[in-house]
Amino acid sequence: MLMRKINRFVSELGALGGFARGALGLMLCWGAATAVLAANPEEESALSSMAVPETSANLSAPKRLNDASNAALNLPSKVTPSKITAVTVLPEGAWITRQVAIARDIGEHASIELADLPPGVQKDSVQIEGNAVRVIGPMQWRVVPVAQSEAYLELAKAQALERRAQDQAEDTLEAAQMRLAIFQAQMGAPNALAPKAGVGAGAFLVEPMVRKKFDQLLAQLIASQRAEQDEVNAIQLKINALNATAAQLEAQGDRLLLSVPIQIRAPARAALPETGAADQPAIVFIRYRVNEARWQPVYRADLRTVRAPQGAATPVAGDAPLVASHAEVDWSLDALVQQTTGEDWAHVPLTLALQDSRHTTPVPKLPRWLIGFNAPSPITPQARLALAAPMKVLASSDALLVPQDSTGFNAEFKSSEPVHIQSGAGDSLIPLLHQTVAADAMVLIAPALAPQGVLTGEFTLDNKIPLPAGQWQLFLNGAQIGQVAQAAIKPVQKQNLSFGVDQRIAVNFDQMPDQRDENGVIGKSSQLVRRSVITIQSQHTNPVAITVLMNVPTAEDAEISVEPLSDNTPPTTKQYNGEEGVWAWSNQIKPEQKVTLNFGFRLRWPSDKTLFGL
Repeated sequence: MLMRKINRFVSELGALGGFARGALGLMLCWGAATAVLAANPEEESALSSMAVPETSANLSAPKRLNDASNAALNLPSKVTPSKITAVTVLPEGAWITRQVAIARDIGEHASIELADLPPGVQKDSVQIEGNAVRVIGPMQWRVVPVAQSEAYLELAKAQALERRAQDQAEDTLEAAQMRLAIFQAQMGAPNALAPKAGVGAGAFLVEPMVRKKFDQLLAQLIASQRAEQDEVNAIQLKINALNATAAQLEAQGDRLLLSVPIQIRAPARAALPETGAADQPAIVFIRYRVNEARWQPVYRADLRTVRAPQGAATPVAGDAPLVASHAEVDWSLDALVQQTTGEDWAHVPLTLALQDSRHTTPVPKLPRWLIGFNAPSPITPQARLALAAPMKVLASSDALLVPQDSTGFNAEFKSSEPVHIQSGAGDSLIPLLHQTVAADAMVLIAPALAPQGVLTGEFTLDNKIPLPAGQWQLFLNGAQIGQVAQAAIKPVQKQNLSFGVDQRIAVNFDQMPDQRDENGVIGKSSQLVRRSVITIQSQHTNPVAITVLMNVPTAEDAEISVEPLSDNTPPTTKQYNGEEGVWAWSNQIKPEQKVTLNFGFRLRWPSDKTLFGL
């Protein structure tokens, strides 16, 4: 092949003219030297063994990977091939499901050799499932050094192949460099060759057609050298990546090998006719639990009080947001998944669960509780509480609000499509739910807490199952304003979230000094009168729904008298959201309108007693 390239190159030089043929002697010498090199195996071996200077990434790669490369090429695999087919992530931990296909005769004893398992596998959690197999012995575990793991050996094989490709690419690059050097030497000596060809000195450089041919050949040789150099660089990058992956595997530590003795059973008779089930491999599912994985819910709620223009994707606010009853909330639930298990979850269906329903709970058994004067009780009250604790957890209100699945014990969210989550790659955000629901936007004012109006959005989630507690990221017309932690949410439960202070609602809270007095000669009583004046003014350009909240004290003792003052502004309700003593004034305030509310109460109690809680 190399000689064919030389002959083609010579024929191209022949088209340049008679005076250029003098260059052929040097070209033929180079071709002969190349032929001698190709015919000498020792020289060729020496050329192939030349190593490219290694980069810093290559120097940091594990040395054992290089040592194991050639041996790994012909290493037979003794493990049972398996693949991850499903993952269930818990708030702390995850269940991994692997599928194994075993081609064996019915009745034959076999062993599943599941290799390259991460060191964080909970050994007592392994579950074997398969209608065509039966476990006939105890599971055996063995620690496999990382350099002997299946994944590491696969890297070694890949690196050995890349090293061979690198040697070939370097040979090709060296040949291209030699061709370019020879050609450049010929172009640099036209005056020496011209007299022998019968052409005047300098004609080699000045004849347009000749120079054009030489320029074309030079461009081709330079392009060939660059292409070969790019190939060498690309292979080196692949080797560096393999070394970096090997370093990551070494950092994860040793792996585990699981051996499960099984016996192949006959399939169901109904499957035998026409389906060839007896010839099909036995499918086995192996599940195990790992600790190095977790997920947490992330909520997003965007209160939209401004209508989007026709054809616009997002609303455009004017001089102030419109606070009206026809607002809406765009909310979503995402899952933030983390995993450092040491094995990648490559395009598998993902399930997010709130409880570990695969762990068994012992049957509760309560012993007799004996009491007496002489012998101590065989079980102390503290021990009784400890025994009852698990049952109390199951019966608690929080546990009963846990989302339910088809089994009635757990809530599960399934990804709409397979996902890929690499071990140790950081957080992965997976969308679960997304809805837009109607909302009631209102400015809520509690002057006794702070003289300001808080924009709130009240809406009902259309969730079929309860939702877990988590952080809600809050937005107002697309602009993020903060976040808040929310408890678990029942199905179709009304929510009321704060979306920040409404700067266009001015609130003034004027509380008068308390008036204290004592009445009576016998059985004196103390009296306190407290008055407040609340002034609210709107700077919105549209009517705004507002609610003002104030507290009337609630007495826990019959000797304490609580009387609202007669000149109070009548409230809309005296039990806001069912809270006794919480008065509320609800109405719409017009642009530039000022609203004044009077509020106060009188307290009486025996003078010989001290009143707390004011």
